[in-house]
Amino acid sequence: MWDDWVVDAQARIATRVSGSAPNRQWVVEWRNVHHAADPTARVTFEVIFNEGGEVTFAYADINAANSRERGSGALVGIENASGTIGFQYAFNEQVLASGQGVHFAPNPPGTGTIAGTVTCQGSPVADATVAVAGQSTTTGADGTYQVGDVTAGTYAVVTSMPSGQPCRGSQVGQATVGTNTEVTLDFAVAATPAGAGYLLAEQAVPYVPADTTVLPLTGDDAYRQVNLPFPVTLYGQSYGTGWVDTNGLVSLIDPGEPSPDAWPIPSPESPEEPNAAVYPFWHDWVVDQTASVRTATRGTAPSRQFVVEWRDVHSYEDPTTRITFQVIFDEAGGYSFAYADNDGTYLELGGGATIGIENADGTVALQYTYRQPVLHPGLGLRISPVGP
Repeated sequence: MWDDWVVDAQARIATRVSGSAPNRQWVVEWRNVHHAADPTARVTFEVIFNEGGEVTFAYADINAANSRERGSGALVGIENASGTIGFQYAFNEQVLASGQGVHFAPNPPGTGTIAGTVTCQGSPVADATVAVAGQSTTTGADGTYQVGDVTAGTYAVVTSMPSGQPCRGSQVGQATVGTNTEVTLDFAVAATPAGAGYLLAEQAVPYVPADTTVLPLTGDDAYRQVNLPFPVTLYGQSYGTGWVDTNGLVSLIDPGEPSPDAWPIPSPESPEEPNAAVYPFWHDWVVDQTASVRTATRGTAPSRQFVVEWRDVHSYEDPTTRITFQVIFDEAGGYSFAYADNDGTYLELGGGATIGIENADGTVALQYTYRQPVLHPGLGLRISPVGP
């Protein structure tokens, strides 16, 4: 019952947990609150969250003769984390009554279709791979593709060019699929500059703790220079030094300051927008007493790996959101992103982050997501360079 309610000395907000797992209930009650515009309008109502996913609204002490108490200025409903899907029961309607309620029961999500055309420099591309939601297909001679039976939700759609194309590597787009809908997502790809082609794949990347070194990085925003154990190549340039930022990125040139705000890439160099960077999970993370930023070197030359890990960091936006993730630099080339403790919440799926890689002057990048919740629990990312 979203309206302008006041909790005065005669009112309160109370909570209760009842039952036992997996059938517990959490109740939040607004008891005897009054409306800011009419102190005589007092109501009691509650929301009951069932552990199985059901949500129930209950109402008491509603005066049938009072329009505000019946909902004339209220919104009643539920909404998802990104604000893209909602179920509105009532908006500014006098429909509420004591002893009556509203019950929401989840249904299994439906499915939809993603379709489109892949072109390179304006010409259709045959045999390009399009991967989304664990499925993949290839484009026809006219460059068209279609992926059906995609469970409703938001996804990264990755297309990868076949060999011999001037447009090398992968491109990523986002699609939000609804039940019984078809989303059109076209890829109009330009020619790839020399050294700029990378393939991206969603795949399992095992999380192995990096326990060799704990970097002296703490607090909300900080960054530190580290020496790389072997040269790292990014967009055709080789680097021997990195700058690790608490906010989930490694820049291979000194950014001059930490970068707490995730921006879309590519972007020209400007304050808080680094370049020559690898972004496993660029977000405003905080390294508190229970968190740390760590590094480790594994293996032997010429197949070593250098790991940077952000362990149990929490979001500045939501301190209850904690996650562990890594970027793994391969001496042989390429990068892997690993994610642990990803329970599928909006921020942990990337809803407030930039994920990808970017070149030194901010003109070319491979962006997996910008503030879209498209990561999959249990999966990571692999980014591999393609040939010249």
